[in-house]
Amino acid sequence: MTRPRLLLAAVALVGGLAWLVERLVVTDAEAVEAVLERAASDASRGAWDAVAEALDEGFREGGRDGAAFVAWARAQWARAALRSITVDVLDVRVEGDRAAARVDARLQPYAQRVPGTVELERRDGAWRIVRIAPDSAMFFGR
Repeated sequence: MTRPRLLLAAVALVGGLAWLVERLVVTDAEAVEAVLERAASDASRGAWDAVAEALDEGFREGGRDGAAFVAWARAQWARAALRSITVDVLDVRVEGDRAAARVDARLQPYAQRVPGTVELERRDGAWRIVRIAPDSAMFFGR
């Protein structure tokens, strides 16, 4: 093998390894974003048990624990005839085992925008949602 081909092969190998490492290493911010996107996807599919699993056991919102919140969300979903929810994660801040993310949720078919903040905590190596705070407190019927 000629020297230029050997150099090209080495560069390709290093580039491939760098790409692989980048794909395998997940930062805390990426993990938080994945939890939020998965919870939105689960709600869109009607997988409410999976949505409940994304909530921390200490979840409290609007006077509701996790189970009551999921029951409320499921009823609101059916009442409004929603089809899907998408979440754009705009900013994630992680400090130790706590994280906060600014999100912009969109409820379809109405394209209703619901901006807010979601707080998470890492427990047993997994990120769980502990609080959901829409910018408009009226969104949760308060």
